[in-house]
Formats: sequence, structure tokens, C-alpha cells
Amino acid sequence: MVHYPKVSIVIPVYNYEQYIRECIDSCLTQTYTNIEIIVVDDGSTDGTPAIIESYGNRIISIKQKNLGAAVALNNGMRASTGEFVCWLSSDDAFLPNKIELQVNQFLLLPGYDLIYTDFYVIDSNGVTISEFESAWNPPSRALSQVLLSNFINGSTVMMRKKIWEAVDGFYERIPANVDTHMWIKLLLINAKFLLLPEKLVRYRTHPGNQSHNQKLMQTYCDLVFVWAFTTIPIKRIHAGNRPDSALFSKGFKHFRAKRICTFLACYKRMAPFTLAKFIATPIYIYSHLFYFKYIRYINGKYKECFL
Repeated sequence: MVHYPKVSIVIPVYNYEQYIRECIDSCLTQTYTNIEIIVVDDGSTDGTPAIIESYGNRIISIKQKNLGAAVALNNGMRASTGEFVCWLSSDDAFLPNKIELQVNQFLLLPGYDLIYTDFYVIDSNGVTISEFESAWNPPSRALSQVLLSNFINGSTVMMRKKIWEAVDGFYERIPANVDTHMWIKLLLINAKFLLLPEKLVRYRTHPGNQSHNQKLMQTYCDLVFVWAFTTIPIKRIHAGNRPDSALFSKGFKHFRAKRICTFLACYKRMAPFTLAKFIATPIYIYSHLFYFKYIRYINGKYKECFL
């Protein structure tokens, strides 16, 4: 007898009355039926709560104060009862066979913990403007490539709930870039990622996207990378890779001096973020004088861990 595992879809939402109905409907019309839909209202003040209530018992509704997407995601995940969990941003939408195809992949390849996909990019009116083919990296390279550039769209992901539990969920002290932080934590416990090369999500780009807030994104992207480059051993970052200037440069920019200033800028609000850049710049330039020495050191000390 075939086992059809339950899949929980968690939708965090804050003031997206113009998109939330399309988002929820895309989950309700999935070809895979053993699902539960959990919508977490993060203190919306527009018409979003009324739209959520209109779905009745077809969805599970959770209300909370405006505490941010990470808190909303964690509350939704904790309430979920599925063996697998998905995260869908409230301005995005699933294609009808998204859940079915990912479950089939998990059943076919049970050794994987997280599966992500390609996606369509749409505008505020739902018109497709481009197609995005996500990168795939073998386990030996995945960590370094996430550190270079996040190659996973969170709305495309399906993961085992137990692997989310293993890293204590999303980090709630940052309002942005929580997905990159999660992928890094999962890779550090050797979770296995798989790309399903199908476009199964409609990812919406519009002026209200958090990603359009460049100051917010820069600040918290830097904070995540500060944490990563100052806590993960160099050997682990470079395992399976030839040392390259891009990874080295990005890593050095996030060493100790910048870590302190970023902390001040993000949490204490005692210094503008430009101060961090100002202090980091001469250190960054200085580091390039020793670049070749660094490469020789990495190649010599950790030669055995390169492909």
C-alpha cells in the first residue's frame, strides 16, 4: 500500500489583501490532496483578516502580533502536523502540481531532506516576466555556494519537518534574510538538498517586496554572513572547492572589525551602517596584499578536502 504523507503549507502574511486570496487558492487547488494550509496573520491592519476568515475550516488560521515573518513561520511550523512542510510567501503562488511532484521525489529519493525548484517571476498583475532556473550544487559545494549567493527561493522549498526541528526553526531576531540563515544551518548539520528542475512557483516581484528595501536587506544579509564567516571553520567553508577570490573576498569583508560595527548598526542603533563600511574598507584592501599567501595556505593545509 502506497503511503501518501501529509504536507503542511505555512503562509505568513502581513497586509497583503491584494495577493493573499490568489496565494491561498493556489494551495487549495493542488492535485495532491493530503495537505493542510496554515495561514499566520502577522498583525495585519488591512482587509487581510477578513479574507482569511472567509475560507472557514478549509484552512487553519493563526493570529499573532506583528512580530515578523520568522516568528510567523515558526508558529505555523509548530502548529503543523505534516511529515513535510512548505513555506509560501503571501504574494506568491504554487502551480497546481507543485506538492505532488515534490512528494513523488521524496518517495523516489528518500535520502534527501529538502527539495527546491525552479520558478516563474511575475509582476504585481500576475503577468509572467521571466523564468528562473535555480542552481544545484553537490553537498561538497553547497555551503560555499550559499555563502556566495543564496540560490534557493524559499517559496519553492519542501522539507522534512524533522529537519526543521533539528535546527530549532527560523532565527527570530532578524527581520530579513532568514531563509539564507536557515539553509546554512541545515547544511551545517549535513542536510541533503535536491533541485527538482521544474518551474512550480509563481514568484511575484513588486515595489512592496521586502527585497526592494535595499538598506534592510543589506544590513541583515551582512549580519547573517558575519555570523557565518566568523563561526564556520575555513576548512568547512572551502571543503570540496578550489579556493577562489570571490569567496575569499566576501569572507574577509565580514571578519571581526565589521562584525562589531554591524552589531552596533543592527541592534544597538549606535552607529550608521556606513561606519561599518568605512572601517572595513582599509582592512579589505589590506587583505588583498596577502591573497596569494592565503591561497597557498588553503591549498597546503586543506588540500585533501578539495575535489
